[in-house]
Amino acid sequence: MPAPSLSIVFPAFNEERRLPGSLEVLNGYLDDYFPDAEVIVADDGSTDSTADTVRASASRFPRVRLLSLPHRGKGNAIQAGMLEATGEVRLFMDVDLAVPVETIAEATTRAGSHDIVIGSREISGSLRLGEPRSRHLMGRVFNFAVRLIAGINQSDTQCGFKAFTAKATESLFPHQRSSGFGFDVELLVLAKKRVLSVDQLPVEWHYGPESRIRWHHPFRMLLEVVAIRARSLRGTYD
Repeated sequence: MPAPSLSIVFPAFNEERRLPGSLEVLNGYLDDYFPDAEVIVADDGSTDSTADTVRASASRFPRVRLLSLPHRGKGNAIQAGMLEATGEVRLFMDVDLAVPVETIAEATTRAGSHDIVIGSREISGSLRLGEPRSRHLMGRVFNFAVRLIAGINQSDTQCGFKAFTAKATESLFPHQRSSGFGFDVELLVLAKKRVLSVDQLPVEWHYGPESRIRWHHPFRMLLEVVAIRARSLRGTYD
């Protein structure tokens, strides 16, 4: 069988409530625009009915499949899902569809001329909706620290919407070490090391009141970024 043109990876942890609606919306979009696409739900060791929810969706949409994993964090779930994917372009996005599915087409188009396309909520043309000022400020401070420590220049490393060519996926994800929220930064550090082209795509981003980011998470993420910098200096990524 030929490889699908597109793979979508959903990382999921205890998402039995949000998954049905999100998979319905995503599959409706893919039916119209990417009928050969595959959807991989990387279940990060959920303790609710997430797995059963995915199986129910797969019975209606054959492109959907479940990847069951032990609970090790979002970064690990995305890594496993991306390495399981077979598409020419492999894109991960959040279950809450904070970035609308309509953005997928532009990301895949840009992946035709770039190795990596990352959603950005900061560059010209982007739009942030419903986000509390305190959350935005927290993100800006974190991004400044990330750029300073990790030596990368992207304006928004943490947007959960990123697309990779198959070649870029196979070059980066086997070397990912971070299993938590710092994995985005690690991928961009790896991409810089491998001289891969990164395009920043302005996105419309909707803040969800059920966001799982809390005030202490940026501090934990910064520790991960420091560890990434240390690995980079030791030559781990060479």
